[in-house]
Amino acid sequence: MVAEIQRAHGLEGGVIVRVETDYPDETFQLERRFGVTGAGPLLNRELTLDAVQPHGGGLLLHFEELKDRTLAERYRGAQLTLPREELAALGEGEFLLHDLLGLEVRLESGETVGEVRAFYDAPSTPLLAVYTEEHGEQLVPFDGEIVKEVDLEEGCVVIDPPGGLLEM
Repeated sequence: MVAEIQRAHGLEGGVIVRVETDYPDETFQLERRFGVTGAGPLLNRELTLDAVQPHGGGLLLHFEELKDRTLAERYRGAQLTLPREELAALGEGEFLLHDLLGLEVRLESGETVGEVRAFYDAPSTPLLAVYTEEHGEQLVPFDGEIVKEVDLEEGCVVIDPPGGLLEM
């Protein structure tokens, strides 16, 4: 996912999006086709970018397929996606949050505590939804104080949680 449609804007089918990429200039190029997921039954599962401009903390986008506000409203909550090969190249040690899904979660001692099943946006930092056998889903803030290492080759995330975090 590179953005989430927040709401319609104006009468001509514009939408305000929350950007979910560190590379918005490279991602939101005119005439690029985005996949669309979520938000129930939609008329178009692909949208072609027609115009883009900054708006508040996000972007105002116009798509060729959305020409009026009523249609644009149907896309509220939808996610805009791109194939991985169209995303900006990642640097050394960089990864996408989607890459963490299914990884084993371990303590620094090596003890396995669970598996990353999902992630959620939060105002200050993303939250990893870690499924544990003992306590079910536990939310772990994805920050350097807690997440010490991500090893995609070994398939694990190493954490050092404060006391009680995994026991709620």
